[in-house]
Amino acid sequence: MGLFGFMYTVTLKVHPREYIVEMHNSFNYKVGDTLLKGDALKTIVERNFSTEIFWFPFNSAPLAVVEDTDKVEFAKSLIGQVAGGISCLNLGSRETWNPLNDELLIKEVNMKPGETPQGELYYDVKLAKEYIQTKLTKNAPEWLANYPWLTPLFTSLTNCSQKSCKIPGTNIELGEPTRIVQQLPRAISYRFWVHQGFTVYDLEFAHVVNDDYENIATACQDVVDLVTEYANKKEYPMSLALEMRFMSDSKSYLCPAVVGNGKPAGDSIKVAYVEVLALGSLQTRPKWVEFAQRVAEKWMAVDGVKPLPHWGKASELPATPQFVKYLWDNNGENMQNFLDQLEVSGADPDRIFFNEYLETVLNNPSKL
Repeated sequence: MGLFGFMYTVTLKVHPREYIVEMHNSFNYKVGDTLLKGDALKTIVERNFSTEIFWFPFNSAPLAVVEDTDKVEFAKSLIGQVAGGISCLNLGSRETWNPLNDELLIKEVNMKPGETPQGELYYDVKLAKEYIQTKLTKNAPEWLANYPWLTPLFTSLTNCSQKSCKIPGTNIELGEPTRIVQQLPRAISYRFWVHQGFTVYDLEFAHVVNDDYENIATACQDVVDLVTEYANKKEYPMSLALEMRFMSDSKSYLCPAVVGNGKPAGDSIKVAYVEVLALGSLQTRPKWVEFAQRVAEKWMAVDGVKPLPHWGKASELPATPQFVKYLWDNNGENMQNFLDQLEVSGADPDRIFFNEYLETVLNNPSKL
């Protein structure tokens, strides 16, 4: 379709049926007994149609990192004003924080054909709540850049905001219900107002899941160890969460779930997308980039099938010769197939859809 081409008709093949699912949000699991245990992860993931796991760090003892008494009192006052004394926020001990005691948010989704999904009123109210949350937290990156010791409180409040709890003295519920039946597209974690909120920094890799899931537990352990190391220095580069989703692999050459060299694609190999996220601020970006690159170094050093970066979430990884070699060593066959198909098709001969980064990483180092 050339420069002056027109698309006048589109035909889509769809399945004329409605997929109804039940989403169960649970906070009954902890980092130590679930996130870092392969057998526990396997049990949870393999009993569900879809599983998503979040760790908002410091949620078991957010005041433990605050040494100054005046700051503690200020923090308690701030919590009282912002959270209205919500009982689901656990301030924990002021003496110690142990990441193994932090709770996880686990979203489990399973098919429930024949059940009645939520009506439109629920989604109207949900949209209004998300709008208020977005406006209240829009300046959070600036707050945490100027007062980094507030980061554990912010991540803990974020964790609490996902729970089903009522503002004291009212019938207004915050967060998500423990169980909700809805149409499948609405079970996706999507926030309508995100474009009006704060910027988020993100690093994500797709890891092939071994049969015992221990390699995924190890990838999470790497993040927990680094978060703890930085927290001991009163630094909090992962100022939002660790998030993990499980899915099957892909046949698309450049998709990070393509698995890589030496593995067949499309045979329902499980892949875990593991990502670390932070609030975006120019003041905190240097420390975040340092943290993200250290996470990537640990993940890329694993034995066996190497994880591949999510292209939209790898901007923290500069196209160094070492990184380009890593990509070609572990996915070079698929990358070359992509380039060959691009050449044969005649599409984009002038590479107008390329940028400097893609030009570098898609340039086979063995041919230089």
